[in-house]
Amino acid sequence: MQRIRDILTRERAILIAGVMLFAALILLSLYVVRDIITFRLRDTTVKRPPTVDKPLQPQKSLMDYSAVVSNNPFGVKSEGLSPLTGSKKTADAVVTTKLRLIGAIAGNRGTGYAIIEDERGTQEVFKNGDTVFKTSVLEKVFPDSVTLKDGTRLALIEIPLTTTVQQPAPVAPPAAASDGFIRPTATNTYALSARKVQEAIDNPKALMTEARLQPRYNNGKQEGFLLQEVKQGGIYEQLGLKNGDVLLSINKYDITNPETGLQAFSALRGVSDLQLDILRGGTKVTLNYQIK
Repeated sequence: MQRIRDILTRERAILIAGVMLFAALILLSLYVVRDIITFRLRDTTVKRPPTVDKPLQPQKSLMDYSAVVSNNPFGVKSEGLSPLTGSKKTADAVVTTKLRLIGAIAGNRGTGYAIIEDERGTQEVFKNGDTVFKTSVLEKVFPDSVTLKDGTRLALIEIPLTTTVQQPAPVAPPAAASDGFIRPTATNTYALSARKVQEAIDNPKALMTEARLQPRYNNGKQEGFLLQEVKQGGIYEQLGLKNGDVLLSINKYDITNPETGLQAFSALRGVSDLQLDILRGGTKVTLNYQIK
């Protein structure tokens, strides 16, 4: 009986030793597999070609800058070209363009109007979606710049303001100009020189330097233009207009955007009477002029 017990004890010991040996072999196999995978990954990393950084393209600069126009009435004080911070495909358009931004009126989300001049000196008013002088489509309008669909960007150069803001005052007859351009004849009624009026119509650029017009909105709709930075001794002051006045209409022609404003000024050719409806201090005032 004792012999049988000894035999069973030896068999149990052999079985336990076999199990332990088998477990050790499995553990050793796992270590070998891990080392093989690590070696292959290291070999792949070494053989991968190094990444070569592409040299940076030199930034292009503008060939020239546009002439400065100060105190523009359409919401800007000067004009110029700015480098485009975009793709290389559009960089040449910024350098070679001959377009100049004369004025801009910006609305919401890049909408608005822009007065742009081509290389021949022709000026036109463009809105979003219009093709600018057969070059590209006007995409966005900002207070100090515009962008075209091809990436071209026209920018304006800021000029420090030197004019002082005047407090709103009751309507008073303007002082008679030394050249006889205007003289008062009655309350809110004046006589204008026909020759001077024609000169002003023929030279819209001069008008753009003597005041600045900002669009005025009422209940979400544009209602005239707010006059700011009225130049002392300029045509607007001679007409009796002041800083803070809102120009509503010209000869009953409501001014709702820059296009209607330019059309109204152009319609003054050959007329004998001029009527300006303005808003001053919340009160509507009508100024009448006889062109002689």
